[in-house]
Amino acid sequence: MKKLTLTVLLVVGSLNLYAQTVAFINYRKVPQKELKTFMNNEAMYWSKIHAVMKEKGHIVGWSINVRAGGGLDSEPNVYSRIALKSMEDWDDFGTHWSKAVVEVESQMDPEKLALIKEKLKQDKFSVANVLHQGVDGVWAKDSKWNFLVHNYVKTVNPAQYLEQESKIMKPFFEKTMKEGKTKQKGWVTSLVLSPRGYSYNYNVMTVDFYENFSDIFNALDSDVSWPENIAALNEMKQNQGFWKSSIWQRAMYLDSDNNLVIQ
Repeated sequence: MKKLTLTVLLVVGSLNLYAQTVAFINYRKVPQKELKTFMNNEAMYWSKIHAVMKEKGHIVGWSINVRAGGGLDSEPNVYSRIALKSMEDWDDFGTHWSKAVVEVESQMDPEKLALIKEKLKQDKFSVANVLHQGVDGVWAKDSKWNFLVHNYVKTVNPAQYLEQESKIMKPFFEKTMKEGKTKQKGWVTSLVLSPRGYSYNYNVMTVDFYENFSDIFNALDSDVSWPENIAALNEMKQNQGFWKSSIWQRAMYLDSDNNLVIQ
């Protein structure tokens, strides 16, 4: 696996798997007729490999998420997320992956494995791979969530933009969550490590977390106002807005006890 290095010039807080970690996101466009087989493959085979890696400390999280609302037919409808503690963990990722495959397959019934291997011949439907560095975030006391809103941002100065997100938006979300004036369960920011450059439409992403789909559209209490200095943040965005926002639902993941949860 290609080695990537980058110094992130920000101080980050202590949160769960969606902050501070390095995340490898693989966006896919799976045809509807192939989706059931694809999800079964993830549950019956790929989740087991990631569970072995998580148990040994080689990764800290894994999930499969499906598009839940909006978007063009040409856009991805599934993405997988592998989280690691740091960039250094990528150095030996391939080696750990290969060993996990051998361990999982050695414990499976040969006939069952043969059937699974046949299904694994399905196309991977991969359309993009993105490497993120978690930067900052805040969580509600009741942080149960099922839905994510990805907000993609293109900015000239990603480090400065993320610093301003922490300065302006983090206190706002902390306050509304603490006072129970929002249905939002969490908020995190991340920097795109790869790919980068003028050809790509975003270099920063923020993620909002919700328990229910409907909460996304009426998250704040009526007496809550956005921060007055939010205009300064918007001015740092290309075209003064998000490049795109998309809604996703967590379909399966490995929980804190390393058990597979399917929703």
